[in-house]
Amino acid sequence: MPDILYIINPKGHGGAGLKAWDTFRISWGEPIDPSNVIMTERAGHAEEIAAAENDYEIIAAVGGDGTVGEVISGMMKRAGARPKLAIIPCGTGNDIARAAGIFSIADSVKALRNKKEHAFDLIQVDGHVDGQAERRFAFIFGNTGFSGIPMIKPWMKRLLGATGAYYLATLKQILVYRAPHMTVRVDDQEFTGNTYLVVAGNAEWASGGSMRIAPGALPDDGLLNI
Repeated sequence: MPDILYIINPKGHGGAGLKAWDTFRISWGEPIDPSNVIMTERAGHAEEIAAAENDYEIIAAVGGDGTVGEVISGMMKRAGARPKLAIIPCGTGNDIARAAGIFSIADSVKALRNKKEHAFDLIQVDGHVDGQAERRFAFIFGNTGFSGIPMIKPWMKRLLGATGAYYLATLKQILVYRAPHMTVRVDDQEFTGNTYLVVAGNAEWASGGSMRIAPGALPDDGLLNI
């Protein structure tokens, strides 16, 4: 088997990362070198680990969409050859894993065993944070304007699950959000005015499979749905 670096978020979704890791190790059935396993310690740590130069052929993200997204952005920051990404899902929604065809830990084990590979599109997002230029990458969608995500709190996911948490956060945001003025250019078209939301979608479903963000979008067709 190829060398695999496992990046685990031990705190996400009520400690689900550690539970998923134990399940994966049992299903894997072979010893895993402890030096190939790193536990994240803070937000952004998975990105830092994935961006570091090493000789691993595969980086496996053990976590939810936040952890997987950090690993993707870190891998894309590498100057040279990039490793492949594997996902061991254990988040609330697992949207990235779903879009990639990974619905369970058993699917992860099967994909790694069979060396199943697939190329997917990514969304490059350039912006500024605290006055500093920043580049990140998204798998499912990139958006500007309205979003319920800033309103989501950990207790919502614990009590309501993925779907309930996203709906409650969206409702709270609707009550306070005001549409800003935007200019949006897509190919040879331009739209300007107060704009509630712009989405660049790479996959049809999001928010734990509960919201159809970009109808008809495919994650591997070389196109984004705007």
